[in-house]
Amino acid sequence: MQFPALKSQAWIVPYALALVAFATTMGVASVARAEGTLVQQVEPSLEVVRNNIPTLVSWLQETGLAEHLELLRVRGADHPDRDVQRRVFRLETRWRAKAQTREEALAAFDAYDRRFAKVNAQRFGEKLFVKFVQVVGISPLVASVHVHILDTDIATFLGSKGELKTTDSTLRSVLVRAEIPRIAPEVTAPKLALSGNKFMVTETGINPDEVLALLRQKYAERQPEARFRGAGIEGDFFVAFVVEAMRGEVIADQNYWERLRGDLYLLPGSALQLRLHLDGRFAAGGIGGRPPDDSGFADMEPRFAEQLTTYANELLLQVREGMRER
Repeated sequence: MQFPALKSQAWIVPYALALVAFATTMGVASVARAEGTLVQQVEPSLEVVRNNIPTLVSWLQETGLAEHLELLRVRGADHPDRDVQRRVFRLETRWRAKAQTREEALAAFDAYDRRFAKVNAQRFGEKLFVKFVQVVGISPLVASVHVHILDTDIATFLGSKGELKTTDSTLRSVLVRAEIPRIAPEVTAPKLALSGNKFMVTETGINPDEVLALLRQKYAERQPEARFRGAGIEGDFFVAFVVEAMRGEVIADQNYWERLRGDLYLLPGSALQLRLHLDGRFAAGGIGGRPPDDSGFADMEPRFAEQLTTYANELLLQVREGMRER
């Protein structure tokens, strides 16, 4: 599937309160806990996910990453980890490589990946995975991102304990053998938001319902007009939330409306670890009136990447401290 030219689309699918399974067309349903109650909820359909892909295309273009990456298609597929019995939304992309041999192409990608990680404290595949999940409005449990480099597939997905994993394998068949635009290997990586790259450690066990209550209270106090929706996901290691109709929360300028989508991971270990992936969108016209429709919003990256990074790290610290006080 070749993706259409850039056009305005909704930022996220109506997110409801839960994020775990596929739509019934993909054969899976699940129960997620939302605000302390059990609700039946399914993921958006594959068609709805595809309809939100132009927003991801927009982000690639605005950040300059479209010079390096071409989106090919989204499809339903088995999880990349054979030990995980779950269907996923599989995003397939192609790396635009100057090199013509497998070894040269992989070496060039590895060099770029290292530059990207040095600038953003996050691997390229990890950033693309987080953005895909948040832009189309799905759970990271049912997503995988694949970068095709000639006959090699580099996959990024969520492991069974909430950790991001990257694996590589040989493609059974090359999807596209078109002329690949040549780019200079010294092209620098863009500076993007660093949300999700840090782990905060706490000695206190955390319940997802308590995290949701803390977040709801925080936004009710700071943004009385904001709309907050959140869900704790089965397995007790993942909390997702969306906050809309805010002003001056991330961006100091009150003239912008803001929306945030957050995925907070509660990872077990010798001490519980917290990791936050935060995505933001903004629209002009924040003083008075009502927020515009979805087409009026733009991605905070790259323009407000620094502010989003600062806010994400502060929010993670607030969650940690708030849990310690309970």
